[in-house]
Amino acid sequence: GEGAGGTSIEQAVRAEPLLTEVHRTFSFMEEGAAACVDTTTLCDSLHGWRSAGGGSFLEYPIRSQNDAAEFLGKIIDTLNGDLKGSASAAALERALTCKTMVEKQCQVCKRVGRGPEETRVLFPVMIESAEQRFGSVQQALEHAARPEVMSGVNAVQCETCAAKTSTSYTACVTQLPTVLLLQLGRFMQNMYGEYRKSNHRVSFPQRIDMRAHTTTPTDEAAAALPPAWYELTGVVLHSGTHRAGHYTSLVKHGGRWVNFDDQHASVFDGDLEDVCFGGEEEVTQSWGGSRTHKREKSKNAYILMYRAEAEEPDAE
Repeated sequence: GEGAGGTSIEQAVRAEPLLTEVHRTFSFMEEGAAACVDTTTLCDSLHGWRSAGGGSFLEYPIRSQNDAAEFLGKIIDTLNGDLKGSASAAALERALTCKTMVEKQCQVCKRVGRGPEETRVLFPVMIESAEQRFGSVQQALEHAARPEVMSGVNAVQCETCAAKTSTSYTACVTQLPTVLLLQLGRFMQNMYGEYRKSNHRVSFPQRIDMRAHTTTPTDEAAAALPPAWYELTGVVLHSGTHRAGHYTSLVKHGGRWVNFDDQHASVFDGDLEDVCFGGEEEVTQSWGGSRTHKREKSKNAYILMYRAEAEEPDAE
């Protein structure tokens, strides 16, 4: 494909170290005969890199502990900048970009207004609020989609009513990508700026319909829209605490799950629920007399990868 100013993607690959290394890594993964791919040069190309906007950089050195979601997000941001104006950039946006907006409605005159669209690669799923913990991804998404009403001292100025009125705010997805990346809010921050990891049990489905999250209560055509089904194809897991830990991943390939742990890859024949959902486990203490107690699992899902299912053809 041609980029801005007639630059080909092949020329861009040679000119941009990060793009070159991503291209090399995936080529070796797809075509190589080795059991694993050495990513040293990819990691080296990431050290201290900045995007075209000058603001994309990792919080910590590449050899230190970095957040997987931040790591992935900034790789995509930088690739978007490097490929700007090309057909590949447009394809990357369609494949991974999720767009959201917030709709507000005056509860008196019913006037509807919409905020600007926000673009993101990772769709955040808050798994707990100040009032409760959510036990499933569906429950968390449903809570996030509920209208939030600002009233009383928090009432909002309405241009039509020329007064402060109760106003509802509803978050909505305006564009779904081919590959939907859900980032579970496992790492929480309190009012003092201190972090902790939330390890409570959060289930997620093998298939999920995202259509309900693309509409708002004021959308009269919502009932006529078809489902937007996605199939689970990958899970990034984190084991450890908010200070340090280890990432592994599960990828669905050829109808079966494969476990990736650093340079090791093996068929996963375990229980997805037991490994990914988190929660508590029973531990038997053998020394000092046999005792059994429960403890939180420090290993659980952090990023979920869903791929859009192909739409079924219309019946003749």
